[in-house]
Amino acid sequence: MKTLYSLLCLFMLSIGAYAQITTTFPQVTTALRDGVLTIKEGDAMGRPSDALYKSVTDSANALLKKNPADTNALFLTALMESQKFILLSGLKDVRLPALQKAETAINKAFDNGISSLTAKALRARIYYQLKECFYTDEGWMYKNDDRKKRKALFERYQELANKYNGEMITLDPSGTGQYKSIIKEEKYRLEVK
Repeated sequence: MKTLYSLLCLFMLSIGAYAQITTTFPQVTTALRDGVLTIKEGDAMGRPSDALYKSVTDSANALLKKNPADTNALFLTALMESQKFILLSGLKDVRLPALQKAETAINKAFDNGISSLTAKALRARIYYQLKECFYTDEGWMYKNDDRKKRKALFERYQELANKYNGEMITLDPSGTGQYKSIIKEEKYRLEVK
């Protein structure tokens, strides 16, 4: 009897550990599994192909011209900008503006009433990605005034990444490990005078 009970508990835990939430849009399907948001039409890392990126962003832009408050179009804009830069570092001159565009789009979507778990996971990830843009800063690249600005952005993004990933622990228990691994208190790596 104990063995049967143990197996049943293990089975229930394994089901909970692989909970997946999918959201389907006309051109793309998102999947939130164990705290990781991906698109099913992407490559092995979940990045969209150039053709998919262009198709989705063009459609979203057309919708936003008709209705700037379209939460689905805002979400897709944020999603595509964020997904495009999964696991890419060292491209901060391209990456930072794209992720700031994603930040603007997802925040506008929330201002207009979006409240899905997938949108909340995307917002948490975007702020983490924004914080990551500052990991490769090197002293020779920036004068002290620029360092001050970059440090302020780093600290803001870190605070918001920690806040939103902390919220996701409660909202998406299957991804607790992922969200906890992101929550960190780090210092900006360059000295600021």
